[in-house]
Amino acid sequence: MNETESIVTKPRGSVPTSNGNPEVNQSPINTVRQRQEGVDLPDWKVEVCHITVVGKSPVIVHAWSAKAIRMMLDKQMGIASSGREKKDPFADFVGSLYPVPGETFRFGIPAPAFKAAAVTAANDVELKMTQMRRAFHVQTYTVPVDSDPLPGPLTEYDVKYAKELKPYHQLGISMRMDIVRLETGVADIRFRGHWPNWKCTLEIEYNPRMITMQQLINLFRAAGYGSGVCEWRPSAPQCRSGEFGRFEVV
Repeated sequence: MNETESIVTKPRGSVPTSNGNPEVNQSPINTVRQRQEGVDLPDWKVEVCHITVVGKSPVIVHAWSAKAIRMMLDKQMGIASSGREKKDPFADFVGSLYPVPGETFRFGIPAPAFKAAAVTAANDVELKMTQMRRAFHVQTYTVPVDSDPLPGPLTEYDVKYAKELKPYHQLGISMRMDIVRLETGVADIRFRGHWPNWKCTLEIEYNPRMITMQQLINLFRAAGYGSGVCEWRPSAPQCRSGEFGRFEVV
């Protein structure tokens, strides 16, 4: 074997393997360069602000009650129904409220309702809805509602169940009755809780690279004016006359 053949069959830096084929090792210079080079990531910064909103119109809540969830699950599992249960107005009222986790006797509004209102209003302040879904998050699942005690009964059911409703009236919650129409077209009677006067303080995490604090405040102003939260709100999918759940930023 001459010198030329030796150069061709044995590349520089190669090591012969057991099957006779050369295995090329990585250059020491490239190895040192890879160790020295790191991944340079920009600082990830999330800011937090608190926005207080005050109701401009009463807010009506309607949580999924334990009874409704049980009936739905039984139907999906094929468990025979015992028949339509008698309507209990007071139990339906209590089941419509959203308890605040960790609080003994306090109720509120789901945080996703406020985020949905703000995302819906994005186009009103020249922001993009798709971006706003990722730009901020309202903290805690249920935002506590602050309200003064009711000055007096507002509905006939506040009078009828005055004894049972006394602790709820102290929280500013009234019991209302509404006739609603289901998707099937059948009319139904709903007993739900509502705050005639209400206030919430929202804790919001936001990405300052996507939205500024001033833009965030304007976004929630637009949400309070045109979207609203909870039942019978202006932005409800099938609602043409909703005026409930509107608010303003203070």
